[in-house]
Amino acid sequence: MPYMDCRVCSNYSHFSNREDLYHFEVIDKLFRENKFSQIRTYLSTNTFPCHIWNKLQKLWYESFYQELRSHGKELKAVAKFRLRKKYPPPRTVWNGEKLSYNLPQKSRNFLEAFFRNNEFASTDEKEEMAKAMGMTESQVSNWFKNKRQRKRTNERKGPSPNQNAGHNARFEEEREHVEHDVCQNDLDGSTIIKRG
Repeated sequence: MPYMDCRVCSNYSHFSNREDLYHFEVIDKLFRENKFSQIRTYLSTNTFPCHIWNKLQKLWYESFYQELRSHGKELKAVAKFRLRKKYPPPRTVWNGEKLSYNLPQKSRNFLEAFFRNNEFASTDEKEEMAKAMGMTESQVSNWFKNKRQRKRTNERKGPSPNQNAGHNARFEEEREHVEHDVCQNDLDGSTIIKRG
Protein backbone atom coordinates (compact mmCIF):
# COMPACT_ATOMS: atom_id res chain seq x y z
CA MET A 1 0.00 0.00 0.00
CA PRO A 2 1.48 3.39 -0.98
CA TYR A 3 2.08 5.67 1.98
CA MET A 4 -0.23 8.58 1.06
CA ASP A 5 -1.79 9.81 -2.15
CA CYS A 6 -1.08 13.37 -1.12
CA ARG A 7 1.72 13.50 1.43
CA VAL A 8 0.56 15.76 4.23
CA CYS A 9 4.00 16.19 5.80
CA SER A 10 6.12 16.28 2.64
CA ASN A 11 7.06 19.98 2.55
CA TYR A 12 9.02 21.07 5.62
CA SER A 13 10.43 24.25 4.09
CA HIS A 14 7.81 26.53 5.66
CA PHE A 15 8.73 25.55 9.25
CA SER A 16 11.14 28.00 10.83
CA ASN A 17 10.89 26.50 14.32
CA ARG A 18 13.04 23.40 14.91
CA GLU A 19 10.57 21.94 17.39
CA ASP A 20 7.71 22.17 14.86
CA LEU A 21 9.92 20.57 12.23
CA TYR A 22 10.83 17.73 14.61
CA HIS A 23 7.15 16.95 15.32
CA PHE A 24 6.32 16.77 11.62
CA GLU A 25 9.34 14.59 10.86
CA VAL A 26 8.27 12.10 13.57
CA ILE A 27 4.70 12.01 12.26
CA ASP A 28 5.92 11.67 8.66
CA LYS A 29 8.06 8.69 9.64
CA LEU A 30 5.10 7.02 11.36
CA PHE A 31 2.93 7.60 8.29
CA ARG A 32 5.56 5.99 6.05
CA GLU A 33 5.57 2.93 8.33
CA ASN A 34 1.74 2.81 8.39
CA LYS A 35 1.74 3.13 12.19
CA PHE A 36 -1.54 4.99 12.38
CA SER A 37 -2.45 4.27 15.99
CA GLN A 38 1.03 5.44 17.04
CA ILE A 39 0.45 8.71 15.18
CA ARG A 40 -2.70 9.27 17.20
CA THR A 41 -0.89 8.35 20.42
CA TYR A 42 1.92 10.80 19.57
CA LEU A 43 -0.61 13.56 18.88
CA SER A 44 -2.51 12.78 22.10
CA THR A 45 0.46 12.65 24.45
CA ASN A 46 2.63 15.59 23.33
CA THR A 47 2.12 19.30 23.72
CA PHE A 48 2.11 21.37 20.54
CA PRO A 49 2.06 25.12 19.90
CA CYS A 50 -1.37 26.29 18.77
CA HIS A 51 -0.09 27.80 15.50
CA ILE A 52 0.34 24.27 14.06
CA TRP A 53 -2.91 22.80 15.44
CA ASN A 54 -4.76 23.02 12.11
CA LYS A 55 -2.09 20.96 10.35
CA LEU A 56 -1.98 18.45 13.20
CA GLN A 57 -5.77 18.09 13.19
CA LYS A 58 -5.61 17.22 9.50
CA LEU A 59 -2.96 14.61 10.28
CA TRP A 60 -5.13 13.21 13.10
CA TYR A 61 -8.00 12.63 10.66
CA GLU A 62 -5.71 11.49 7.87
CA SER A 63 -4.39 8.73 10.16
CA PHE A 64 -7.92 7.32 10.42
CA TYR A 65 -8.54 7.64 6.68
CA GLN A 66 -5.27 5.94 5.77
CA GLU A 67 -5.80 3.17 8.30
CA LEU A 68 -9.19 2.32 6.83
CA ARG A 69 -7.84 2.51 3.27
CA SER A 70 -5.03 0.12 4.23
CA HIS A 71 -7.76 -2.39 5.16
CA GLY A 72 -9.29 -1.98 1.71
CA LYS A 73 -12.20 0.25 2.73
CA GLU A 74 -13.27 3.03 0.41
CA LEU A 75 -13.97 6.32 2.17
CA LYS A 76 -16.63 8.65 0.86
CA ALA A 77 -17.58 12.05 2.26
CA VAL A 78 -20.23 10.68 4.64
CA ALA A 79 -17.85 8.09 6.11
CA LYS A 80 -15.21 10.78 6.65
CA PHE A 81 -17.78 13.03 8.32
CA ARG A 82 -18.81 10.23 10.69
CA LEU A 83 -15.17 9.54 11.56
CA ARG A 84 -14.54 13.21 12.34
CA LYS A 85 -17.62 13.33 14.53
CA LYS A 86 -16.81 10.07 16.34
CA TYR A 87 -13.10 10.79 16.85
CA PRO A 88 -12.50 14.50 17.48
CA PRO A 89 -8.88 15.62 17.82
CA PRO A 90 -7.32 15.44 21.29
CA ARG A 91 -7.01 18.56 23.43
CA THR A 92 -3.28 18.66 22.63
CA VAL A 93 -4.11 19.85 19.09
CA TRP A 94 -7.55 21.40 19.60
CA ASN A 95 -9.00 23.83 22.12
CA GLY A 96 -12.37 22.06 22.23
CA GLU A 97 -14.15 24.91 20.50
CA LYS A 98 -17.28 23.73 18.74
CA LEU A 99 -16.83 23.47 15.00
CA SER A 100 -19.67 24.36 12.71
CA TYR A 101 -19.24 23.31 9.11
CA ASN A 102 -15.66 22.54 10.12
CA LEU A 103 -15.08 26.17 11.06
CA PRO A 104 -14.48 27.34 14.60
CA GLN A 105 -17.38 29.41 15.91
CA LYS A 106 -15.12 32.47 16.33
CA SER A 107 -14.14 32.31 12.66
CA ARG A 108 -17.76 31.95 11.61
CA ASN A 109 -18.79 34.91 13.76
CA PHE A 110 -15.99 36.99 12.24
CA LEU A 111 -17.01 36.04 8.68
CA GLU A 112 -20.71 36.70 9.47
CA ALA A 113 -19.89 40.17 10.83
CA PHE A 114 -17.83 41.02 7.76
CA PHE A 115 -20.58 39.67 5.47
CA ARG A 116 -23.21 41.91 7.09
CA ASN A 117 -21.12 44.95 6.09
CA ASN A 118 -19.86 43.70 2.74
CA GLU A 119 -21.05 40.59 0.87
CA PHE A 120 -18.18 40.79 -1.62
CA ALA A 121 -14.78 40.77 0.04
CA SER A 122 -11.81 41.76 -2.10
CA THR A 123 -8.97 39.33 -2.77
CA ASP A 124 -6.75 41.22 -0.32
CA GLU A 125 -9.44 41.13 2.38
CA LYS A 126 -9.96 37.39 1.86
CA GLU A 127 -6.23 36.82 2.09
CA GLU A 128 -6.01 38.80 5.35
CA MET A 129 -9.00 36.98 6.85
CA ALA A 130 -7.56 33.61 5.86
CA LYS A 131 -4.24 34.37 7.55
CA ALA A 132 -5.93 35.72 10.68
CA MET A 133 -8.15 32.63 11.06
CA GLY A 134 -5.69 29.95 9.92
CA MET A 135 -7.71 29.11 6.81
CA THR A 136 -6.87 29.08 3.13
CA GLU A 137 -7.98 31.89 0.86
CA SER A 138 -10.13 29.45 -1.12
CA GLN A 139 -11.95 28.38 2.08
CA VAL A 140 -12.80 32.00 2.84
CA SER A 141 -13.81 32.60 -0.76
CA ASN A 142 -16.03 29.51 -0.78
CA TRP A 143 -17.62 30.54 2.50
CA PHE A 144 -18.62 33.92 0.99
CA LYS A 145 -19.89 32.29 -2.20
CA ASN A 146 -21.98 29.75 -0.25
CA LYS A 147 -23.29 32.43 2.13
CA ARG A 148 -24.47 34.60 -0.78
CA GLN A 149 -26.14 31.58 -2.36
CA ARG A 150 -27.94 30.65 0.88
CA LYS A 151 -29.07 34.26 1.28
CA ARG A 152 -30.50 34.37 -2.27
CA THR A 153 -32.26 31.03 -1.74
CA ASN A 154 -33.81 32.21 1.53
CA GLU A 155 -34.95 35.47 -0.07
CA ARG A 156 -36.70 33.53 -2.87
CA LYS A 157 -38.47 31.25 -0.42
CA GLY A 158 -39.86 34.13 1.60
CA PRO A 159 -40.16 34.15 5.38
CA SER A 160 -39.60 30.87 7.15
CA PRO A 161 -42.40 29.20 9.19
CA ASN A 162 -40.73 30.47 12.36
CA GLN A 163 -40.82 34.03 11.07
CA ASN A 164 -44.49 33.56 10.10
CA ALA A 165 -45.23 32.21 13.58
CA GLY A 166 -43.73 35.34 15.10
CA HIS A 167 -45.71 37.53 12.70
CA ASN A 168 -48.93 35.62 13.45
CA ALA A 169 -48.37 35.94 17.18
CA ARG A 170 -47.96 39.72 16.83
CA PHE A 171 -51.10 39.86 14.66
CA GLU A 172 -53.10 37.92 17.27
CA GLU A 173 -51.80 40.20 20.00
CA GLU A 174 -52.87 43.30 18.04
CA ARG A 175 -56.27 41.77 17.29
CA GLU A 176 -56.86 41.05 20.98
CA HIS A 177 -55.83 44.61 21.73
CA VAL A 178 -58.33 45.96 19.19
CA GLU A 179 -61.11 43.63 20.45
CA HIS A 180 -60.37 44.77 24.00
CA ASP A 181 -60.60 48.42 22.88
CA VAL A 182 -63.92 47.72 21.11
CA CYS A 183 -65.31 46.00 24.19
CA GLN A 184 -64.24 48.93 26.38
CA ASN A 185 -65.90 51.33 24.01
CA ASP A 186 -69.10 49.24 23.90
CA LEU A 187 -69.35 49.45 27.67
CA ASP A 188 -69.04 53.19 27.40
CA GLY A 189 -71.86 53.28 24.88
CA SER A 190 -69.73 54.09 21.83
CA THR A 191 -68.49 51.75 19.10
CA ILE A 192 -65.34 53.55 17.97
CA ILE A 193 -62.46 51.23 17.12
CA LYS A 194 -59.07 52.54 18.12
CA ARG A 195 -56.23 51.72 15.76
CA GLY A 196 -52.52 52.19 16.17
